Amino acid sequence: MDKEVIDILKSKKLRVTIPRIKILRILKDASIELTATDIQKKLFHQNSAKISSIYHVLRELEKVGIIQRYKDGDIQASFSFKKSYSAIRFICSACKTIFTLETLQEKEERSLVQLIESLSKKHQYELNSFTLTVNTLCVACTRA
Repeated sequence: MDKEVIDILKSKKLRVTIPRIKILRILKDASIELTATDIQKKLFHQNSAKISSIYHVLRELEKVGIIQRYKDGDIQASFSFKKSYSAIRFICSACKTIFTLETLQEKEERSLVQLIESLSKKHQYELNSFTLTVNTLCVACTRA
């Protein structure tokens, strides 16, 4: 079995099930955000790909803070394993490539998060979660 993923599930007091293990492993290994359909395609080879079950597991993992959900306008929601904050990302408006702030110093990212938290507190909102999307042109598209 996958000890690392099992330990993550247990730490959040979630029952360890095969679907949770498989989906969390896929998200943990992914270098980009994935949609439920992307996950279904990866699970298809293992003959366990009911989309409703995938969404159910994704909701559970998001609820306990193991994964991050991203939703931009009308496009399908995407998900990623929650590394530090990872709620701040850049999307190239030309090629749709997504860049997270993992390249920033942790201190810089933490400063942005603290600013959002303090603004929320100042206006008497209870912050549950947030995503910050910055629409840009990536280096490759700028040169094209």
